[in-house]
Amino acid sequence: MLCGGLTLLHYAAFDDLATRAALDTRMRAELPFHRDNGIHVLLSQTADGRLTIGDSHAYATTHDPFESFESEEINAAIRDYLAGFARLPDTTVTERWSGFHPSLRDGRTEPVVDPEPGVTVVNGVGGADMTLSFGLAEEVVAGR
Repeated sequence: MLCGGLTLLHYAAFDDLATRAALDTRMRAELPFHRDNGIHVLLSQTADGRLTIGDSHAYATTHDPFESFESEEINAAIRDYLAGFARLPDTTVTERWSGFHPSLRDGRTEPVVDPEPGVTVVNGVGGADMTLSFGLAEEVVAGR
């Protein structure tokens, strides 16, 4: 897995790094579009050799379920940023996904509620859902 410097600015786990403020100042000057659109780049390879590249983040009370033309500009910015630290033989996009991450005002990241017998609702784990969802699901199921 690879990530670029913008990822250090996206995740709170890196907030205490001594050089974070300087990196933020630099990235706001050099890549304002990326910062304004929550772009940071992660690259990982699946067992069959395909690459997963992401991503960007938009925050709002509601989101339009359709991708806009602005999405293409954001996707191009992601690919351009990736090209700055990884050389890939083919960058053809074969699939895309949009994730919607509910968040709670009280800071909880994974509330589990049982609104009625036989129904369990597990809130997504913020922006780390693709990383943590299977572990959280296993934990919830094992506890039942």
